[in-house]
Amino acid sequence: MVLFVCLHLFMLLWSVMIPGLHGETTEQRTFVDAIADQSGVPTYFTIKYQGVTTYVTWLGSKSLPTLQKERRLTVLKPRRGFFLGRLRYSEYDIDLILACEYDNMEAGYGGLMRINAKTLEVAWEAILPSFGVGLPLIRDKSIYVTCIGFIGKIDFVSGKYVWKNGGLFRAGEKYGAKHDADYFNSFKLPYIRGSVVVFPENKPDTMVNKRNPLLIEVDDRTGKIIRIIDASEKTS
Repeated sequence: MVLFVCLHLFMLLWSVMIPGLHGETTEQRTFVDAIADQSGVPTYFTIKYQGVTTYVTWLGSKSLPTLQKERRLTVLKPRRGFFLGRLRYSEYDIDLILACEYDNMEAGYGGLMRINAKTLEVAWEAILPSFGVGLPLIRDKSIYVTCIGFIGKIDFVSGKYVWKNGGLFRAGEKYGAKHDADYFNSFKLPYIRGSVVVFPENKPDTMVNKRNPLLIEVDDRTGKIIRIIDASEKTS
């Protein structure tokens, strides 16, 4: 009897400690920076996926030798004239998630891509409208993304936006050759607080008037911006 009670308590603790045991995924997954083969304009990135060294390339990049126990994943298709400037990756439900930033030395945009673990084919790709792609947050079958002046929530299953808010970027006040920090030029990792998603602005690069970073609080269900506040303020 004592053994049965102990075993029951152990299983209860195990179910609490390991999210997803009952078919729910609540934990945050971390994105890791892929390794570029060179600075400037990379020709490929190296990641570790399913325990195998994997080269991530794109159409138009240089070919790579096929090495034992290593594989090449050519799934990216940047717009004409663009190349992959930065790549982060994570695993979720065994599939591979790629957070891409494309560049042409003058402009840029982002992309989020889900790769099927069995076929290594693209399940879906969602486009981010600008560069400065921040670290995505994956939680409860949703992916929260940011780039310059933009925040959004993507459904993990379909790859479609549940909601998005753009046009948030605002240039700082200019004073001759100097200017105040721009607003929402880049974001830190988003986080969840109850039914609210918080998108923290990175520390402003201020040249004249100093200011604290701002927080954007968004209704997780509707995507409606609740308020924008100074990060030093106490959040409710």
